[in-house]
Amino acid sequence: MVGPDTKVKEQRRKAPLVPILVILVLLVIAGLFYVRHRTYCAVESRVIWEKELAADTPQTFLGYEPFQGGCIMYSRDGAEFIDGKGVSVWQRSYQMNDPVCSTCGSYAVIADRGGTKLYIFSDTGVTGEVSAVMSIARAVVSGKGLVYAVLDDSDADFIVAYRKDGTAVDLSVKSVVNGDGYPFDIAVSPDGTQLVTSYVSVGDGAVKESVVFRNFGDVGQNADSRRVVGGFMEEFEGHVVTRVTFPTNEYAHAFYDGGAAFFSTKVLTSPELITKVEPEGIILSIAEDDSHTCLIVEEEDGTKKLLIYDARGRQTGSAVIEMNYSGFTVGSECVILYNQRTAAGYSMSGRNVFTIKSEGKISAVCAADRLRDMITAEGAKLRRLRAE
Repeated sequence: MVGPDTKVKEQRRKAPLVPILVILVLLVIAGLFYVRHRTYCAVESRVIWEKELAADTPQTFLGYEPFQGGCIMYSRDGAEFIDGKGVSVWQRSYQMNDPVCSTCGSYAVIADRGGTKLYIFSDTGVTGEVSAVMSIARAVVSGKGLVYAVLDDSDADFIVAYRKDGTAVDLSVKSVVNGDGYPFDIAVSPDGTQLVTSYVSVGDGAVKESVVFRNFGDVGQNADSRRVVGGFMEEFEGHVVTRVTFPTNEYAHAFYDGGAAFFSTKVLTSPELITKVEPEGIILSIAEDDSHTCLIVEEEDGTKKLLIYDARGRQTGSAVIEMNYSGFTVGSECVILYNQRTAAGYSMSGRNVFTIKSEGKISAVCAADRLRDMITAEGAKLRRLRAE
């Protein structure tokens, strides 16, 4: 027979198990948080893979663009996609004088700026080729392979579109400098239905700036013949909008001398200016992915700062930049600044999560699809490095 004292003793033996388990779980969570968010003064890097390039590659390749966890190398003579495992997925030869590259999702476009050729690629190879009737000023691609391009002639500029197979879409938006203005930059939403354009126009003896939104989907059919669903001019008076982006279907950004404007396009018929950020100092560099926008600003005393914002324009972090950087890129939860010898990574809250030294001279860095991973171009080699 079990008496009362025995039951009390058993309860006392069992009681500590619950708090012990809770403590163990908390310790595991704390450990994972530490590993993920620890701050380094300097770390070592491990080579995940290394790819030797052809002897003439460092001289002929002009640009590197992050793409599908790897990178696209493109030049006047051709392009090559190296995936995140270091495998050459596709190559394409061509002849261009001034190649420019735009990527979105699993599609890329490479266009000859000032020429008439452009190529559309997926992550498996070329899907379309275009010979434009006028010279190409700009070209951007959506996540569905739809390409929008700005074409120049002597009297006007035209925004046109091409499907992923290179066939033309039945749309054309004409503009002249003394009318709507010159389309300085364009960006397309990932779904391919929305387009944002920055215009520079001349009127009443003054230069004017505007940011115009168009919708080429079903919603846009209810707008005017030019598919305009929103325009902003007074907001940029006295400024020049040098760049526009469309990182997601719901948010678009415009960058101008002195600041950045964050728009919401959740209401397809009425884009909304959410906020403008105008940091003290001069904006030196801009980089972003589909969730964060990063600015490097130089203040009056020469201090350089990294400012990090989410898609709505809310600041998530900042950091003082002490290294002399030659470029920077945004990857998976990490901002990477680099020069020829050093690469430094910052979390989206501004913590320095790694600083590594390179054996060779870094000419470019593509952020990879993993925190603390990057693909570096160093002389005649591509390397995937992991900071540890």
